[in-house]
Amino acid sequence: MTEVDLESKSLRRTNLIYRMYAIGAIFVVPMFVGMVLASIEKPRTFDSVLQRHLKKQLRIFWIYLFSIFGGALVLIFVYP
Repeated sequence: MTEVDLESKSLRRTNLIYRMYAIGAIFVVPMFVGMVLASIEKPRTFDSVLQRHLKKQLRIFWIYLFSIFGGALVLIFVYP
């Protein structure tokens, strides 16, 4: 495969991860699938722009996870 083919595959996978995150805002499981896909795709990508997108996608996942966890703690301890 040529480098252009690899980059277009990476771009399609990055768009798929964004879609998984959008669905994950309602259903939790696609967010985890998107995180796994972003973790797998990040070392394979040569384009610095796509690497930044993947890094931000992983950061978004962790922020989302900690927000859910923090919200659950508030509900447990503040509103027993």
